Amino acid sequence: MAVNTVRAHLARLELAVGCPVIQRTVAGTTLTDVGRRLVRAAKPLSEAPFWEDFARHQHLLAPNVLALGCTEGVGTSWLTPRIAELAERIAPVTIDMQFDYDLYQDRSAGVDLGLAYRQPGDPSLIVAKLATFHFLLFASPGYLASNGTPTSIEELRAHSFVEQGGPGYNETAIDLLLGADRDRTMTRVKTNSSLTQAYAAANGAGIAILPSYTRAISSALVPLPIPLNMRVPLYYYYRAEARQSAVLRAAIDWLGEIFDPIKFPWFSDTFVHPDQFSQRQVHDAQVVDIFRHMIDRVAASR
Repeated sequence: MAVNTVRAHLARLELAVGCPVIQRTVAGTTLTDVGRRLVRAAKPLSEAPFWEDFARHQHLLAPNVLALGCTEGVGTSWLTPRIAELAERIAPVTIDMQFDYDLYQDRSAGVDLGLAYRQPGDPSLIVAKLATFHFLLFASPGYLASNGTPTSIEELRAHSFVEQGGPGYNETAIDLLLGADRDRTMTRVKTNSSLTQAYAAANGAGIAILPSYTRAISSALVPLPIPLNMRVPLYYYYRAEARQSAVLRAAIDWLGEIFDPIKFPWFSDTFVHPDQFSQRQVHDAQVVDIFRHMIDRVAASR
């Protein structure tokens, strides 16, 4: 540090304290009594454990809390089964998982780390692409056994659908498939929850448009042999001033691991059909086979 810089720092410190902290003599400089007291007070702050702890928590919106925001679908089906690993990495910090049903809502001011299907409009945020979601038509084996398996867009007109709708969702997906003049009674169930949509379809309520990784986490739904060619990017974002937070960096590393397209090909830019998912890849997904046991209990109660 330049001599003039040191002098300027000392001048500001002495102005704040209200008295000299260093005595200047022809022989050099010595600490005043106040200067010695300041050194004793500052010493613990200069030790590594303090700064390591500070770096872990700095710039989070709330002390000891990492606010993680995303949509209900990916948050429940993909993040939640893996959240224990992140919790262990950043302990004792609490993970505040905030799920939303409105894809258009800008949550950037209320979360430390967010996931979204479109890039936030705030230019001060750091944004990066995390994965690509590919969507297909899915139905339960029971539904297909009772109603037949459609193999073309035209054959879909004879079937029932379970739709996801609400603020921020593209409710025209089925219209794009079948035309805006389609029979509206084809939609047997409509919900703003992607988890409810998948659960209803798994119980035989109809056909649903779901991400391709559905096949990796549930055997209760199977893809139909009709190409959709729907792909949606997934982004993560955070505030630029929080980039040095060790907690945030650990969470971003964790996201990179659980959305790794090499390990989980359903998140790659190139579409991989669920029939090509290897047993090893599905096993590595490490997700409980959702809906299966719940469906078995429902069936037994009928």
